[in-house]
Amino acid sequence: LDNLEILVTQIRSCTDDDEFLALDLQFHLAIAAYSGSRILARLLRAVRGLLQELIRKSAELPGDKELTYEQHLKILQALRDRNPRNARSAMRAHLKTFQRAYSLLSKVSHTGKTPVRLIVPTI
Repeated sequence: LDNLEILVTQIRSCTDDDEFLALDLQFHLAIAAYSGSRILARLLRAVRGLLQELIRKSAELPGDKELTYEQHLKILQALRDRNPRNARSAMRAHLKTFQRAYSLLSKVSHTGKTPVRLIVPTI
């Protein structure tokens, strides 16, 4: 978990968009490796380029970086506490946020409107 803690700390203080993208991607790949699922780890490595582009797009939304940090921190805390229920819940919330962000960006790209700040209730 030390690697995840370092990544979350770096994400929190990151101001460079490209560095944020790299750290966010590293966090997801580290979670996959930490899960112990070789299939998940291989899958994420195989779709790394796609995942990277999706993260880049979602980071365009105002407030996304802060929300990403907060959600990664919740995932890390659940793993640190060895609480699978909270880890699953935190990961689901993170994935739902990502799905909403992607959906919003798709709609915005069709309308040309500026996106609103992404606010997702804490689960």
